[in-house]
Amino acid sequence: MKRVVYILSEEHCGSTLLSMQLGRHPDVFSAGELDRFLIQSHLERRIGSGRRTQCSCGAPLDACDFWAPVMQRFMSDGGSSLSMRLSWLLGYIGRFHGSDKVLVDASKNLSSAKALLSEAAGAGITPEQLLIVHLFRDPRGSAASAAARGKDTALAAIRHMRLWKWRNAEFRRFSSEAGCDSIRVSYEDLCFSPDQAMERLHKAIGVEHSPDWRSWPIAMHLGTGNRVRTQKGRREAIAYDQRWFESGKIQALYWLVPGVRALNRELKGLDQP
Repeated sequence: MKRVVYILSEEHCGSTLLSMQLGRHPDVFSAGELDRFLIQSHLERRIGSGRRTQCSCGAPLDACDFWAPVMQRFMSDGGSSLSMRLSWLLGYIGRFHGSDKVLVDASKNLSSAKALLSEAAGAGITPEQLLIVHLFRDPRGSAASAAARGKDTALAAIRHMRLWKWRNAEFRRFSSEAGCDSIRVSYEDLCFSPDQAMERLHKAIGVEHSPDWRSWPIAMHLGTGNRVRTQKGRREAIAYDQRWFESGKIQALYWLVPGVRALNRELKGLDQP
């Protein structure tokens, strides 16, 4: 692989959207959440649940031209190390799509990022080949999204904003100390200024940017992630959930929960000298 890009973010903050947009580039292969295949317990849960998860190509994973051999290999090879699995997968992707591709892993959680970093050398990946993309969402939008999926109470919003601050502070720290390149991008930039955001990202991952990037087809083999990846009409659009704009409760809590506004402004670069 030319480069391995890891998207680090909270849930419901645009990792699948970013993975799909990066995967439009002809030199990029977006795989979805690779930890669902590389980590045996995740894979066994996925198989054992009886669910036939759908690939973005439209086929169930166990019938997908790309993912079916991966699942068969790893299910019959449960004792192999993460570095051995990653090494095999990189070779497999190279044979399937070409060895000069940039691989995008949207696993997003911190534990999988740490595992990738610790096992990268064993899979033949150098620090120079790794890139961490810290993707974050405005805490007000994140809190409104969480409210729509669960309890719409002030206490739930406070709890969510505190978690947002803790997680993104951890992501920031990890990205700065990982020993590889990193870049930070906001979900808002991706939605409101997609051309500028993608130009920055293309430069960071080392592929040529084109003003016509949105005319390129969506990545075809995102094996896991938000279900929007399988919905052809929705996955072509970049849309922003604006519900928090009119929520007085969320706007007030944004100012009242200690440290949330300050970290949001720092991540967005609004307080840089």
